[in-house]
Amino acid sequence: RWFAGAPPPLHLPPSAPPATGRGAPESVRTLDEPASKALLREAGIAVPAGAVLGGTGSGAGVGTEAAAGLRYPLAAKMVGPGHKTELGGVITGIETRGELEEAVRQLGGPAAPVLVEEQVTGGVAELLVSVRRAPPVGLVLTLGAGGELVELLQDAAVLLLPASRADLDRAFDRLRIGWALRGFRGRPPADLEAAAEAVDRLAALPADRPDLAEAEINPLIVTPDAVWAVDALVCVYRIPGR
Repeated sequence: RWFAGAPPPLHLPPSAPPATGRGAPESVRTLDEPASKALLREAGIAVPAGAVLGGTGSGAGVGTEAAAGLRYPLAAKMVGPGHKTELGGVITGIETRGELEEAVRQLGGPAAPVLVEEQVTGGVAELLVSVRRAPPVGLVLTLGAGGELVELLQDAAVLLLPASRADLDRAFDRLRIGWALRGFRGRPPADLEAAAEAVDRLAALPADRPDLAEAEINPLIVTPDAVWAVDALVCVYRIPGR
């Protein structure tokens, strides 16, 4: 049912569009982070409170009023690039309105949109969770160490869906990052029940979205009492006539 190894893009066939009876679907398109997170939110997966600022093209300020209800510290991110950290497109630890305005200016607003969110603190571990269609294999779920540890540890379990909660528990057990999830040297353990629930909800997403090619959360930050999808990338099929 599952095995340990690298994420599926390294050894599984690429996603292919499902047959529609209306000719071959067109290419896959990638949703931006706000749209990807909106889809996750609809599926019941927690995402940080946030607002998209700038991008109006007006040149009149950076529109930080939309973030007035958010709680500091905040994180600001470019909207668009898939690898924002490597591009210098993420600013964290924003504590004041002035720092927020400066961060939005640096990242492109008002000329380009900037996503500002409440920064998740108290994380026990960061996970990568993804679900993708991989014909002829089927639906594939990847669960592993996330954030900056993805390339460093290559620590992942891959499951064929559907998978039971027992399958998820065994996958968590095999991860090297499991030491952090269960508490390490007196640190509090992660809320594994909340993490498993978030994984279940992501795994169920393709059934509700036949146009879904792939959905990835990286990182899914797990705290002692919650989980948060801090970054997300969703790809959907472009199907002619829809």
